[in-house]
Amino acid sequence: MPAPEQKTILAIDDEPYMMDILKTVLQSHGYNVLTAGNGRDGIALYEQRWQDIRVVLLDYMMPEMTGDQVFDHLKQINPSVAVLLVSGSADRARQMVMLDKGVRGFIHKPFHLDELVRQVANVV
Repeated sequence: MPAPEQKTILAIDDEPYMMDILKTVLQSHGYNVLTAGNGRDGIALYEQRWQDIRVVLLDYMMPEMTGDQVFDHLKQINPSVAVLLVSGSADRARQMVMLDKGVRGFIHKPFHLDELVRQVANVV
């Protein structure tokens, strides 16, 4: 499978090791990866670069702002924002609510690296 041509991804996660994994794996597959360590920084970065960003990987459980709060802000900036929610929770009710709001899919922690790449490729 050929590498994508510098498609930009924004990863928003408060866990530094998770951010390192996301960035390393996705860059090795040809993606340009922007990162934010919390919801507020992620929203600010998306607001500046939303036209370049093809997909947002969004952690659901973060301090200060939850993933659904961040998602609502991103939708205000760009109603067609493509978001994959990254979560360790198996709460099906929450997942259904997020799908109804427009999330494109879920990546469940812990995940296999090939699953991460496949899910991103399906959205970009």
